[in-house]
Amino acid sequence: MKNLKILSVALVIMIGNILFMGCEIYNKYGENKSNSTNTNQEGLSIYEYNDKFTNLYKKYIDPIEKEEYDDINKFLLKQDNEDNYKSLRKYKKLLNISNQQLIEFKKGMNNLVTKDIDLTKLNNELIENTLNLIKEIEVEIKEIDNIPLDNYSMAKSEFMIYLQKNISIQSYIKTKFENSIESIRNYLDIELNK
Repeated sequence: MKNLKILSVALVIMIGNILFMGCEIYNKYGENKSNSTNTNQEGLSIYEYNDKFTNLYKKYIDPIEKEEYDDINKFLLKQDNEDNYKSLRKYKKLLNISNQQLIEFKKGMNNLVTKDIDLTKLNNELIENTLNLIKEIEVEIKEIDNIPLDNYSMAKSEFMIYLQKNISIQSYIKTKFENSIESIRNYLDIELNK
C-alpha cells in the first residue's frame, strides 16, 4: 500500500512536469509565431516593391512575346512553310515557356505586403489575374493535345478556322492581366520595356 502511494505521487509529479513543459513549449511557439507575423505586417516600402516588381517583370514577363501566346493564327501565319503539326508543336512549346515564366513571376510576387494598402491591393489583383492567365494557358495546351490527328492534314486556312473555333485564350483574361501590370506601372510611375 505504501509503495502504491509513492508510485502514484511519482506518477502525478511526472504528468505535471510533462504538462508544464508542454505548455511552456506551446507558449514559446506562440510567441515566435506572433513575432514573425508582426515583422511581415510591416511590409515593403514602395521603393522596395518597385525594385522587386521591376526585376521580376524584366526577368519573366518582358521576354514573353505576347502575340505568340495570345493569337494562335498570327503564329501559324508566320510558320508558312511548315506543316500544321510541326507549327502547332512549336506554338505549344512557346505556350509552355510562357506559362512557366508566368508561374515564376507569380511566385515572386505572391504574398507581397507593402506599407501602402492600395499597392498591396493592386498586387493581389495582379496575382489573381496572373493565376487566371496561367490556368487559361494550361487549358489551351490541353485543347491542343486533344486535337484529332486527322485535323492536322487540313489545308492551312481550314486548320486555322478550326483552331479559331476550338482553341483560344479568352481575350478578357489576357486584358485583365495586362491591365493589372499597367495599373501597377502607373501607380509606381515607372516605364517598363514593352
